[in-house]
This record gives sequence, structure tokens and C-alpha cells, in this order.
Amino acid sequence: AYSGMGVIYGALKQDAKVEESYKNALKHIDRMSEREKYRTLGGYYLLVTRNYEKAIENYENLVGLYPADDTGHANLAVAYVNVRNMPKAMEEGRKAIEIYPSNTLQRTNYAMYSMYAGDFSTAIAESKKVLEANPTFEYAMLTVANSQGAAGDLEGARQTWDRLAAVGPLGASMASLGRA
Repeated sequence: AYSGMGVIYGALKQDAKVEESYKNALKHIDRMSEREKYRTLGGYYLLVTRNYEKAIENYENLVGLYPADDTGHANLAVAYVNVRNMPKAMEEGRKAIEIYPSNTLQRTNYAMYSMYAGDFSTAIAESKKVLEANPTFEYAMLTVANSQGAAGDLEGARQTWDRLAAVGPLGASMASLGRA
């Protein structure tokens, strides 16, 4: 429960509470299952100490023992992004969505990792899958527009920026930066 709260505080950008939650979790690590130990240590290294190599080590152990742990693959992908290993981030992101195909966040992340790796066709295709389910999801549109521009389709990127701008304030802000 403490590590779960740490993840939530991380999403809320409340770093002091992230650290407090993980420190409380670590007090109970001897009572955790092997799987939960790897998850907790991976999260601690990823979110608290930002020791991405140690996060990778723990998440690799986790998914090695529990290959159907989609969150383990997703978090391993994030750790790989932080060490700038985009091919490995793509590989782990793909594994996460193979396990849980309807997870919008994981599919969006996989699309972004693909974009970062220069695989713009995959980035666009995966983002469009997200947009089929959620046509106004800003981050999927952002990935499409950036990938279109990087691939040389400037007119397509302009059209996507226009669609993104119409979604709301966040989309308008993203589109403004993208157009610039």
C-alpha cells in the first residue's frame, strides 16, 4: 500500500510524499512477496533515488520471474527512457501492451518511445489506436503531430496541431509550441 501511494504521489508531483511513502514501504520489505519486493525496489529507485540502473535491475528481475506483469514491463520501459535506451524502452513498452492491449497510457507511452527512437510510422499507428478509443487524448495527438513533422509530413502535422488546439487549453498550449 505504501509503494502504491508513492506511485500516486509521483503522478501528483509531490516528491516529499513519494519519498516518505517509499521509505515506509521499505520498512516492511521483509514481509513482502518476492514480486512485491521487486516492484517496490524498482519504484524506489525509479521515483525516489532516480538510480535508473538499479531500477532496471529490479524490474528486469521482476519481469524475468513474472513475464505477464504488464506494469513491470511498463516501468522497465520508463527506466530505459531515463537512460536514453529507446530501443529497449520500445521493446518493453510493446510487451506491456501485448499483455494489456486496452491500456491507453501504456500504448501512448509505447508510441512516444517509438517516436523518440525515430520509428515515426509506429508512433503514428499506435497513437491513432489510442485516438480511436479516445479522440481527444492530447498526448496521443501530440505524438502524431511530432512524428508527422519529424517524418517530413509538415501539412499533416499542421492539421494535427489544428485538431489538438481545438481540444482545450492543454491542447491549445501544446499546439502553440508545436507550431512554433
